[in-house]
Amino acid sequence: MIDLSGVSLSVGQHHILRDISFRIEAGETFCLIGESGGGKTSLAHLLLGLLDGEYVEAPIQRRKHNGIFRWAGRAYVARTDVLRARPTEMRALLGRRIGLIAQGLFDALNPHQTVRQHIEEMISIHHAAGCDAISVSRDHNIPEALLNRFPADLSGGEIQRLLLALALIGNPDHLILDEPTASLDPANKRFVIEVLQREQCQRCQLLVTHDLDLARQLADRVGVLYQGEIVETGTIDDVLSRPKHEYTRQLVLNDRGQSLSVSGALAMTEMRKEASKMHFFHHAPEEEGLRISGLTHRYGNKTVIEDLSLYLPAGSSTVIEGPSGGGKSTLARLLTGFEQIQHGEIKWCGRNADNETGVGAVRAALVSQHPHRALARHFSVADALHEAIQLSDMKALPSGSANDSEHDRIICVLKQAWLPTDQDFLEKRTATLSGGEAQRLVIARALITSSKCLVADEPTSALDMIARSQILMLLRQLASMNKLIVVVFSHDPTVASFLGAKRLELRDGKLR
Repeated sequence: MIDLSGVSLSVGQHHILRDISFRIEAGETFCLIGESGGGKTSLAHLLLGLLDGEYVEAPIQRRKHNGIFRWAGRAYVARTDVLRARPTEMRALLGRRIGLIAQGLFDALNPHQTVRQHIEEMISIHHAAGCDAISVSRDHNIPEALLNRFPADLSGGEIQRLLLALALIGNPDHLILDEPTASLDPANKRFVIEVLQREQCQRCQLLVTHDLDLARQLADRVGVLYQGEIVETGTIDDVLSRPKHEYTRQLVLNDRGQSLSVSGALAMTEMRKEASKMHFFHHAPEEEGLRISGLTHRYGNKTVIEDLSLYLPAGSSTVIEGPSGGGKSTLARLLTGFEQIQHGEIKWCGRNADNETGVGAVRAALVSQHPHRALARHFSVADALHEAIQLSDMKALPSGSANDSEHDRIICVLKQAWLPTDQDFLEKRTATLSGGEAQRLVIARALITSSKCLVADEPTSALDMIARSQILMLLRQLASMNKLIVVVFSHDPTVASFLGAKRLELRDGKLR
């Protein structure tokens, strides 16, 4: 059983959660949905004892200093009040009685351990009799060929399946699911859902998500979190079919709009795909854009990208889809300079081109899938943008006084990214931004370096439907008005239609 009563959470002067109360019985799945940055993940981490802070008696008073979490109320998980439990008590619970399945992230794994070592370590910790690395990998669709690989060599879907396996080895009877299928391709998403449904009736589960389709498949009841408070609860059918609160109605309407547009979006993008193929693989010499020629990349004996050639004109948007492990993340890293080019060339060409080649000349910037992790949490908004200016080529900045030009440029990119420009927002800590605000700040940080190409890796997978629409509208406007190249890697079939973008598929290292 999970039983919360009057739970509140704050950091500095910012209230994250207020008076949260709900109860989850054994064999039941309760889903918490709501706005990006609304406190859903913070609540999950609080229940797991992962926040750095202290318990206080309610009500929580505002404090001047930032960075320290304070919480109040009662939260019983496996008959233990986890808000006041000692570290030794939490260590005894985690993995054995309480499990976490989070969105697959590289930093959730030890970069120095292989897949086999991760599995064997968890088997040893939980004394899981009758288990070995091969049987666990088979149960969770992890090919034996991956057992000796390190996390850096895994795709997002492979990491997600490994995290699922690690969380279930201890057979916990309480499970916290924090966006367990975000950014997964359809095949991997179906697999994760099937595994979670398999023994769902034997566990007490809290599902945190913005994916209403996932909620419908897994949840019995739902609570809607808005501005730090639960504004509506009920059965999954009642809340999503007959929403009462205005915010819930907006979520459902946005979700219905996206669902209705899927078939039309697929048809439109398939028609455009063939018509535009020649334009994307060939170009006139005077056209300005990004040319990728003969790109090949290998990890050991495995070819991840094979002889890839592509032309992306300035002012265009392209969505690259494909299955997990098909080479999308590698291509994104090559475009943004996080991976060194082994064979081939990436070059800016056309009227304003110079003789330089490579990522430095292209000025490609990565728009991270997890913006809060891409921003230093103790930085203010202004700090994050000042740092980007200092690390970028100063030739790209306007002439004049350095301080004046930096401030002017910061205000300019904040406006371009649809963010406030007042002093209060400039001084706001990045950790306190909503998901949509943090994603737009990452875009502003890319713009301030005079990037010619924005590479967005699943930029909306962690956002609710409302924030998702805002980010996609922003990317579309930036491409058309700023003559930027926008490359989006996504599994969402509606993104290409929303952006008015060309849609390509990357499978087995080749574009199709």
